[in-house]
Amino acid sequence: MPEPRSVSELNIPADMLLLSPALSFVEELARGLGFEHIEALNIRLALEETLTNVIQHGYPDDPEGRIGLCCEVLPTGLRLVVREKGLPYDPEAIAAFDPAQASLDGEATGLGTLLIRHAVDEVQYRNLGREGREIVLTRHLRDRHVAHILDLQAPKAGEPGGPTETVEFDVRPFQDQDALEISRCAYLTYGYSYEDYIYYPERVAAMNAEGTLLSVVAVTRDGRFMGHAAAKRSHPGDPLLEFGVLLVSPQFRGHGVAGRLVDAVIERARQAGASSGFGRAVAGHTISQRLSEDKGMRGCCLLLGTFPKDVEFKKLTGVIPDKMSCLALWLGLRERGPRRIFPPAKHRDWIARLYQNMGLAWDETSPAGTTQDCGRLESQFTDILNIGEVLVPDCGPGNLEEVLRTVRRLHLRGADAVYVFLNLEHPGCPALAQALEEHDCFFAGVLPEKIAGRDALVLQRLNNLPIRYENIRLEDPEAFALLDYIRGQDPAADDAAQ
Repeated sequence: MPEPRSVSELNIPADMLLLSPALSFVEELARGLGFEHIEALNIRLALEETLTNVIQHGYPDDPEGRIGLCCEVLPTGLRLVVREKGLPYDPEAIAAFDPAQASLDGEATGLGTLLIRHAVDEVQYRNLGREGREIVLTRHLRDRHVAHILDLQAPKAGEPGGPTETVEFDVRPFQDQDALEISRCAYLTYGYSYEDYIYYPERVAAMNAEGTLLSVVAVTRDGRFMGHAAAKRSHPGDPLLEFGVLLVSPQFRGHGVAGRLVDAVIERARQAGASSGFGRAVAGHTISQRLSEDKGMRGCCLLLGTFPKDVEFKKLTGVIPDKMSCLALWLGLRERGPRRIFPPAKHRDWIARLYQNMGLAWDETSPAGTTQDCGRLESQFTDILNIGEVLVPDCGPGNLEEVLRTVRRLHLRGADAVYVFLNLEHPGCPALAQALEEHDCFFAGVLPEKIAGRDALVLQRLNNLPIRYENIRLEDPEAFALLDYIRGQDPAADDAAQ
């Protein structure tokens, strides 16, 4: 998350009649930052709906309640953080807006939430336990997008390219002046198929500065930009990094740029103190899988329905009409000893097989470690992929309903697939996994160190998403065997085959 350049804080009474001064302040702040008239009004609307929800649901009978509002000026726009300690309520549990129902009875349940999500770029809900809740609204300046900076037209994804000359080049760590070229390369090469941050040069630079993105670039000896790769952290200091954002300009493909970028980003992650990393290789063709395996990465889980449908791979496979699946491949960056894990008996043999394939030792006999302060459940929704993730550090018996509620919310938001990561080092993992499988979750594999350094059992749940298993392309025989096992666990596999 980009660091703010400046911060203003307000303390607002939980009274609808007293919201106007705060709303006007934020609207004028947005105008001063360069947002156009309609954009500033949208920001005001999102804040007004958020504060209204807080007052109506968190302080329904408490006009003396207080709401904190933090206005953070970002390099790329504005972030608003609403903090409150009213009655416990779940903003994401508010029913989705139904226009037909609204027209019949005059009710507009869910309309405010719908307006908020359309008025800003990012909405996050955070449960802070005894400290209450946070709602974070972020809106980015449109003229910071690379398409506006350079007046670019996005081509179709995957345009072919190849070597037209012999080029000598170097691979080096990111420098601030690279940010624009990275955004430009992503936009020109793949259109809008990557996560949003990559199209904003200032966000790329800010994430590199704070250490949540570790970028490397390839440049010719005469300074021409050739490509980019990065290791991404979900939070600063995470021991597990995700390798990705591998971009090679079409005119420089075929020069071995991708391989050298991957080598460099792995070394960059090692130098940054990461203990492991993983990459998501598309299962629509085998080229990215082969590259990852050549670098020592090994398959650990198969996530169904991850990538968008109707992506064209030109000579590789043509157009793939369905959502594509993803093979996650893991790489250890430093030695580690055996982990005390608690595998569900149903999947024990496959978990052992995956650990052996990754060269990892594990232990089922030593005493369990402490289960206190494991951390809170976290979830996220990636709109460009329509997928959700749920991280469950505490697999205690009282957490089943919270996990199920979170999965349902993500499906209601449009997630075609939700991936649930259970703390495999928690004694409650087997029981919680069994309970979730009774609600149509099924096995995907494991991902070492996914949950704050703890190994994770990965389950997945599909939202009426048909999977054509015959279209999944895998390079490694072990990955094929994993696919067959997962297909046997999928409660809808027989229906999809018909």
